[in-house]
Amino acid sequence: LDGRGSFATVLADGGAVYVATIDDGWPKECGIYKLDASDGGVIWSYATTNSVRNDFALYGGKLIAQDVTGKVYCLDAESGEEEWTYDCGLLAAHNTGLSVATDGERIYCGGSQKTVCLDMDGALVWETENDRANSAPSRIVVDGDRIYVGSHWDELIAYDKQSGKRIWAVDDDGLRNRSTTPVVVGGKLYVAAIKTVFELDRDSGKTLRSRVFEDINFDSATQPLVKDGRIYL
Repeated sequence: LDGRGSFATVLADGGAVYVATIDDGWPKECGIYKLDASDGGVIWSYATTNSVRNDFALYGGKLIAQDVTGKVYCLDAESGEEEWTYDCGLLAAHNTGLSVATDGERIYCGGSQKTVCLDMDGALVWETENDRANSAPSRIVVDGDRIYVGSHWDELIAYDKQSGKRIWAVDDDGLRNRSTTPVVVGGKLYVAAIKTVFELDRDSGKTLRSRVFEDINFDSATQPLVKDGRIYL
């Protein structure tokens, strides 16, 4: 495969594996690949303009990915043919570590500094800017009527997914020092920041509980797993 297979999570579906590669050199040799899960053979490949460093989405036969400059690609998952592209026009090049997320009706993409919502045909629904934001490896999380977007050294924000308006934003209690992605369980958010694990109220973003672990550093691009009353990080 051209480029290096780093950062983006591998997707497996129906006997096929989808991977994305990166290339920081010039000219760029990076792209998206569909592989045969049984032998690793390339079924199709698609050359992207820049590296895909984040998770991508597979929904309804569409593969949706975003490169580091905010160019969004929608490909036919079966054939690899391009259906459409959209340029988010990020405020700074290479500032996105965010994934692409979809609820099947809309696509949430962009970056911490500029979050963008598209319909499934690639038309703009809304966009919102956050001038104080810094790039973060945390992923966009879709939760009912809202999405959560993280910014490193800044805020964790809940946006109304229909309008893009802020519902709440929090940066207190050490939450601004965070690279992890929140997980939503039972109307509560669980997220880790440096040495602290937080339980947040979904409606207000307020801290319900927190616990400091002096000998552990949670500064990683991961997402907690909550199962059977336990949190795994």
